[in-house]
Amino acid sequence: MTNYNQKSVLIIGATGNLGLQLLRHAAKDSKIDEVHVMARTPSKLDAADRSLITSIEKGNARDTNDIEHALRKTKANYVILATGNGKDVSKSDTREATGRALATALQKEEFSQVQAIVMSSHGASETKVVVGFGIGKLISFYLRHVFDDHTRQEAQFTTSSLEKRTLVVRPTELSDGKAIDNLEYIVEFDGSKKSPSINIDRSDVAAW
Repeated sequence: MTNYNQKSVLIIGATGNLGLQLLRHAAKDSKIDEVHVMARTPSKLDAADRSLITSIEKGNARDTNDIEHALRKTKANYVILATGNGKDVSKSDTREATGRALATALQKEEFSQVQAIVMSSHGASETKVVVGFGIGKLISFYLRHVFDDHTRQEAQFTTSSLEKRTLVVRPTELSDGKAIDNLEYIVEFDGSKKSPSINIDRSDVAAW
């Protein structure tokens, strides 16, 4: 049985660039007791990152049965979904399919207390990329398939039983090597107006 007094986190998609940052920051967080990972190819994690993890569960993020097995095995009460296609901006259903698989699992009674964090993107659903001189429209067109996939992913968590225990995070364009390492300078905004900055470092997103 899951111990809800203990904070146990399962990260799905931890071998990706954002997922790795989530893993590293979660491992340093004194409020988190255990950090678990579900990965299709665990060998992608190097020795240093493996040393931070309580356990690694091999599984396909598109497969509800694999997710259920990982949740049971780890007894996680928080799950972070950070799946994607890296720099590939072509048409895809990766985010939608993994969102559906997780949402299906979480609707089972045995996982009714598990809370979800879905790493989406600014530009998905009702949010808009607002940048001057028409640049926002160009960005939105270029990333339209990514935004569409994220929008369909988010839609999987809109049922009444899931919406209240799901946090959707929509960062602006992700970057690397430019972390400010100060949460006081990370600005939250509603996504309908011009963003405070055009991008944010993956490490800062993970820290937030």
